[in-house]
Amino acid sequence: MAIVYFCEKPSQAQALATALSQKATKKEGYYDGNDGKLYTYAYGHLTTLVAPEVIHPDFSWKGDLTQFPFLVADIPLELSKQKGVAAQFKVIKSLFQQASRIVVATDAGREGEHIFRTVYQLARCQKPFTRLWLQDMTESGIRQADAQARPGSDYNGLALAGKLRAEADWLVGMNATIFAARTLQARISLGRVQTPTLKMLVQRHLEILNFHSRTYYNLIAPTTIEKVNFELQRDKQTVEFTKEEAEALRDLLQPVPITNWHISQQLQQEAPPKLFDLTELQKIANKQLNLTASDTLAIAQNLYEKKFITYPRTSSQYLASSEGLLTRVEALGGNEIITQGYTIHPFYINPKKVTDHEALIPTGKVPNSLPAREQQVFDLIRTRFFAAFYPYAKKQKVTAQFQKNEELFIANQTVIQELGWLKLYGKTEEVSELLTYQPENVQPLAIKEVVTQPKKPYNDSSLLADMKNAAKFINDDVTLAKILKTTDAQGIGTPATRAAIIEALIKRELIMRQGKQLHPTVKGIELIQALPEDFALCSPKMTAVWETLLAEVEAQTLSADAFYEQLYEGIRSLIVELKPLLPLTSTDHSQGSGKQKKGKTDRSNSMLCQCPKCGQPIYENEKSFSCSGYQSGCKVTIWKNGLEKLGKKTITKTEAKQLLQMKHPKVKLKSKAGKAYEAYAGWNPENNWITIQFDQHAFPQAQQQKQKQGTQPKQHTPVKQTPPTRVVAVPQEQRNLQAETPSLAPQTAPKVRQAPPLGVEVDFGWGAIPDFSDIPLPPPPPEEE
Repeated sequence: MAIVYFCEKPSQAQALATALSQKATKKEGYYDGNDGKLYTYAYGHLTTLVAPEVIHPDFSWKGDLTQFPFLVADIPLELSKQKGVAAQFKVIKSLFQQASRIVVATDAGREGEHIFRTVYQLARCQKPFTRLWLQDMTESGIRQADAQARPGSDYNGLALAGKLRAEADWLVGMNATIFAARTLQARISLGRVQTPTLKMLVQRHLEILNFHSRTYYNLIAPTTIEKVNFELQRDKQTVEFTKEEAEALRDLLQPVPITNWHISQQLQQEAPPKLFDLTELQKIANKQLNLTASDTLAIAQNLYEKKFITYPRTSSQYLASSEGLLTRVEALGGNEIITQGYTIHPFYINPKKVTDHEALIPTGKVPNSLPAREQQVFDLIRTRFFAAFYPYAKKQKVTAQFQKNEELFIANQTVIQELGWLKLYGKTEEVSELLTYQPENVQPLAIKEVVTQPKKPYNDSSLLADMKNAAKFINDDVTLAKILKTTDAQGIGTPATRAAIIEALIKRELIMRQGKQLHPTVKGIELIQALPEDFALCSPKMTAVWETLLAEVEAQTLSADAFYEQLYEGIRSLIVELKPLLPLTSTDHSQGSGKQKKGKTDRSNSMLCQCPKCGQPIYENEKSFSCSGYQSGCKVTIWKNGLEKLGKKTITKTEAKQLLQMKHPKVKLKSKAGKAYEAYAGWNPENNWITIQFDQHAFPQAQQQKQKQGTQPKQHTPVKQTPPTRVVAVPQEQRNLQAETPSLAPQTAPKVRQAPPLGVEVDFGWGAIPDFSDIPLPPPPPEEE
């Protein structure tokens, strides 16, 4: 009889075999330690939850929607259909049957525990097992963890939490996706992570669309130093003047001499950056190498499989031990670190902050010839690792100020005084020119114009950052926001799954990548607009609520039945909110083109027509009908108040559509004396103005035709439109409907202890994210007559 160690991945099994058995023989699906110890492994998740229709025929894409939601507990497991899984499971099951004792050596967290328990359950194994809590993957760390192995029953709460979260994700994703897709008659999917991620993109898109730039002015006193100017400040704040105010103050202060000249300096120390976790690596690689999040993950995985870096899918930026680090540094060519006697800064070593895996660092194996992209990513990781040993950088911040009358002008300059770790990034030491600057060198006052700019569209880096910092989107519940900040993976998704979520949204045509930027497609915008305004799946709150409950499950202060009760209540609320949804448009939004699919019906409440200039969809907003192609420079807009000065309060949807099609609807107007009259309206695409004519043949298109026939055009009256202050993209009738729907968010959050690591997270159960793109949908309803 053997002791069988069950690991989460092959590399883990090999590391344990080396540390605990010294010599091990590689066999088919396991390592033989030749000392009665066998080391087998999974490939992450080997099991998945069965499809809903297996449980009941009504729980399917063709089932009875009146039976929704489907609420089940203890969902059966089956083997994943991925290649090699069945063969590996057969090996594991055979070894379990031979074992006198099983040692669980999966990742130290909820997910690792869940992986073992599902395999153990599917293998129908009843052998006793102990738990080896692995965080330090050095040989001594592995041996210490093995010596301190605890009974598997000590982790029953952790295992139950893993099971319940898997079922909760599956139930929420399947119920919401099937019900919404059939109700909206569109190929869509909803999930606890992907839906709030999509909403982030849509909100940013609409904020940019709503943005109206503002111009203000201030006074500066230029210097001869590059990028350094004295700027007028009041109460340490930059002043915002109109141009006339700035000019008047400049003329008043120009002849006034400089007084109260003062220069001060402050020395600042800058610590090296934290070691990489996967999300931070993806952000930096996107900024510096223009790699997408999924590209970076794939490259890091290749480097890991070649044994050049540690496990990449980590959420930790700390190490459990400093053992062997200088050996790695020396092997990787960190000669200055060795000769100068540098040691890693103590704050990088913190076992309490190590989650399932330690920070992402080099292993010490030196690559000789890597593909260019792999070499670049490896260099990022190696340089960040080396920086952890270098001294702090020292910077000098110089502030100079003077007054003219009572007005205060301030200039700042920060220079690097001592390089420290910045030496690794090609920086050089500098001398402050401002420190020795003299009043006579200050230039005459000038006016600085500032035009406010909208937020930039998301890219991989900024979207990953907001997914990780999703707590900032919870503004009405401090407790839930705090919970989301303190979970080990933080935010929504995990480092292992965030890239997959982004790519899934692209595959499902809900977002699109344009260069480095990420934009929602028309389909994605319409999906978020069609959902209730406070729909629970659109908010990171759901993740925070679940973490609260699951932490109590782990602590065994909340039973499975109590968790199911709250889960079912939440799912029922989701379906109640989804029932009154209006159908989405059935247009093809694969590239945001707005081209209608053959045989489909456009039933959108927000899309008006195609833009006459660029072909993108025109949306109806609260105060306008605007082209969605504004990112590409298209400014086509019909303001609803375009004829307000002539007595017509608003331009209707039908009239706007006719105007954009260069037709001339007849409109009812009023003179200043209150007398009613009628005229024809026309749209000028050059300046977005509405013009009126008493003869519909007098508009520019007709004029050109008449000029060919020798006829002089008649004069027309232009009406300048007043731009709106904001755009509300959700139709009023839909917002009224949403206000009547219940919310999933709890009134108060239960008390929570620090939650263990989230582990590997996927939106709908475990394994690959389901692809609903090829599922046949019900036929559209008949067209309205």
